[in-house]
Amino acid sequence: MKYLFLFILSLYLVSASEADIEFSNANNLYKSGNFAEAIDSYIKIKDNGYQSPELYYNLANSYYKLDEIGLSILYYEKALKIHPNDEDILFNLNIAKLKTVDKIDNLPEIFIVKYWKQLVNTATSNTWSYISITIFFIFIISIAIFIFSNSSFYKKLFFAAGLVLLITSVLLSVASFQKLQIERDENSAIIVSPSVYVKSAPSESSTDLLILHEGTKINITTKDGEWRKFSLSDGTEGWVKASYIAII
Repeated sequence: MKYLFLFILSLYLVSASEADIEFSNANNLYKSGNFAEAIDSYIKIKDNGYQSPELYYNLANSYYKLDEIGLSILYYEKALKIHPNDEDILFNLNIAKLKTVDKIDNLPEIFIVKYWKQLVNTATSNTWSYISITIFFIFIISIAIFIFSNSSFYKKLFFAAGLVLLITSVLLSVASFQKLQIERDENSAIIVSPSVYVKSAPSESSTDLLILHEGTKINITTKDGEWRKFSLSDGTEGWVKASYIAII
C-alpha cells in the first residue's frame, strides 16, 4: 500500500511538472505574439484537468489579443469565479466588455441587497467560512468570560460583544454558503457566437425577439433538448441554442 501511494504521488508530481513546463511554454508563446499557439497550449493544460485563475486569465488575454471578445470574457469570468475581486482580472474584464455590442442594464436593487452581493463576492466561500469559524471561537471565549467573570461591567461588556460576534458569525456563514452556490453555479453563461437570434420558444420556427452578440452574459433558467431559456440582467427572457453559449 505504501509503494502504491508513492507511485501515485510520483505520477502526480511528474504530471504537475509537465503542466508547469507547458504553462511556461504557453506564456513564452504569448509574449512572442503567437497568441493562437499560446491558446492551443493553454487549452491543452485545461483539458488535462488543470484550472487556476492564472491559466484562465492568460487564456482570456490571448483571446482578447485575437479580438475574440466572447471567449475572452468567458475566461475572465472563469478566472474571477476562482479569484474574486482580483483587480487585474476585473480591470481586463471591464476593458473587454467595452468591446461588446450589447449594453444590458441591470434591474434596480435595494441598496442593502446590492452591497451585500458586493460583499459576498469579495472573497471565496472558504475564506468566508474560515473567518466565520474564527469569529465563532472568539464568541465562545466571550461567553466563557461572561459566565465566569465576577464583574457586572465585564458581564455586560462580553455579553454585548458575544451577541455581536454571534450575529457576525452567522452572517458570514450565510455569505460563505451563497458564495459556494456562486462558485458551483452552472447557469451563468457567455454568448460566444458573433451574433445570435433570440427565439420566443425552443424552436427555429418561433419568433425572433432580438439579436444578442458575443460577450453578453446570460443566466440559464430552463433546459429543453438543445435549447436553453435564459434571462438577462434587465429581465429580458428568450431561448437560444446551447451551441451558441459557454458555461462560466
